[in-house]
Amino acid sequence: MNYDGIWSIQIGSDFGWQTLGILVLENGRALGGGDRAYSLGTYEASETKIRMSLHVHFYRSPRTLFGVTDKDIDLHVEGERLQDTLEGQVERPDMPGLSLPVRLTWRASIPDAP
Repeated sequence: MNYDGIWSIQIGSDFGWQTLGILVLENGRALGGGDRAYSLGTYEASETKIRMSLHVHFYRSPRTLFGVTDKDIDLHVEGERLQDTLEGQVERPDMPGLSLPVRLTWRASIPDAP
């Protein structure tokens, strides 16, 4: 199953789902951003599973994630593809055992270059 495309990303919290922005997945790379941060990383996928390693840099006021407001964080995402959504968990490697639900929703294909 092809994962390449533009995806919106949300993280679950005590306040419900927080939309963080978009991720562009293409050929093993994951690049994205939103109104506060950008993300750089990689992914590996099988037919129904995905694993991502992301570095997130907040260029505006950091959003509280995992109870802290760090300006730079590393995240590991593992999820399962359910048609046009990916649902799973996101963890910080420096905070083992603590995870949050994550949901990605497919939004568009990546157009071919001219």
